[in-house]
Order: sequence, then structure tokens, then C-alpha cells
Amino acid sequence: MSVRAATKLYRSRRKKKVSVGAVDHVEPVVLPATGFVDWNTYVARMFIDRTKLQWLCNECHATKTRLESAERKAFRATKK
Repeated sequence: MSVRAATKLYRSRRKKKVSVGAVDHVEPVVLPATGFVDWNTYVARMFIDRTKLQWLCNECHATKTRLESAERKAFRATKK
């Protein structure tokens, strides 16, 4: 999707108060390979510089979240 098309879509949906996307961490807050380590690590990874954030449309954000969740689930299954 071009920037112009995305902007047009954003403006049309903003008037209807419909979410068109989400800000997402480039790197997952909880790494799939290590899982939750401790609260200090979690907070440090949660509140990061905005250069490490990205804007994703709702569909892409849902896909990325679903893939990361599946990866964490697979990792937990191998730990047992």
C-alpha cells in the first residue's frame, strides 16, 4: 500500500473512529527463545526508543502477533 493510499484510508477511518493500525515493537517484548526472564528485562524491553517501534496495519499486526505467540508456544512445548 502506498503512503498516499494509507493516508487516505487513515483519514477516512479516523472520521469514523475506526482503528487502522497499531504501534508495535520491532523486537518482541518477550523473546520467544527465552520467554519471560524477569520484570527488569520486561520493562526495559517494553519502554524503548521510538526508533525500535513500527506502525503496522491491523491485519499485519495480528499476523505478527499470531506468529510470535505460536513461536513462544512451540518453545514452551519443547521445554517440558
